[in-house]
Order: sequence, then structure tokens, then C-alpha cells
Amino acid sequence: LFLLVLGLSSLFVRAIYLQLFEHTFLEEEGKARHLRVVEMPAHRGMILDRNGELLAVSTPIYSVWANPAIALSNHDSIKRAANVLNLNAANLIKKFQQRNDRQFLYVKRHVDPEIIEQLEQTNSAGIYLQREYRRYYPTAEVSSHVLGFTDIDDKGLEGVELAFDPWLLGKPGAKKVIKDQLNRVVEDV
Repeated sequence: LFLLVLGLSSLFVRAIYLQLFEHTFLEEEGKARHLRVVEMPAHRGMILDRNGELLAVSTPIYSVWANPAIALSNHDSIKRAANVLNLNAANLIKKFQQRNDRQFLYVKRHVDPEIIEQLEQTNSAGIYLQREYRRYYPTAEVSSHVLGFTDIDDKGLEGVELAFDPWLLGKPGAKKVIKDQLNRVVEDV
């Protein structure tokens, strides 16, 4: 009984010591383990005419990607995702098996928002969403020969899009966040 009381009191004294005298050190250690800098991608700038009318704009859209090793652990989730994305499930499983050593593989790019909502409801393991941007041209028939166009990765290929590509691309930003052990963002710092 004496040893038990002695052990508990030593733990109590140590806890008080750490809270009072080592507080800043422990706080910095905790931040070093959980504080991360997350890149915030910049989307392509808008193109306006001299009257301020919109000629080109990038809108957010999602692409579907997978980690084949995780996705292959559950063939039913692959079949559900393939069904929602209008893909052949057998071909998708075969593609995952061929690229099992990779951790990132595009399944389908620039998917409509309605399909994304359906895909989120399937809770498919190993299949994730990535936010990207798609370029829209409201006056495409009238101004396409001057504006040009961009590729699937939002880089200018022709016309104004190519000529002013460095200005339109923008610079990605960054923000500090606190993440938990499952790599989920808990708080913006």
C-alpha cells in the first residue's frame, strides 16, 4: 500500500512539474507533431472584355482518383463506384491490379457535380475526390478564335490563354492547419 501511494504521488508531482515548468516545451512539441502547412491551389484568373463582361472563367469541379492497393481490398466498393461513374467494373478492377504498386491513379477526371454526390454516398474505400478547375467560355462562338483554350490541366494552349498564361495561372497559396492522427484537418491556424 505504501509503494502504491508513493508511486501515485510521484506521478502526481511529475504531472504538476510538467504543467508548470515544461509547458512551453511540450506545447511546441505538440504543434510540431500536428501543425502542417497545406497548399491551397490557385485557380486560373478570369478574362473580361473592356466592359467587364465575362469571357472566360474557371469553375471548381472534381476528379476521381484511387489508391489501388486500398481499393482492391473491397471489390464491391469498386463495383459501386464504377456503376456511378458509368465505367466497366471488371476493366477498372483489372486496371487497379495492373497498377497495384501506385498510390495515386486517376479513375475519371472532371466529373459532373450530380455524379460526385452519388459517388460520395457509396463510401467506396480507396476512391477519393480531388478538386480541380474547368474552364468555361460563355461567349465561345463569338470569341473563341481570340481567347483560345486550355488543356485538361488548365494551362493555356492557344490565343489569349497562351499569351497571358503566366498572369492567368496565379500562384498557389498555403495555410497552416492542425491535423489529427488520421490526417484530417481539425483546425485552421
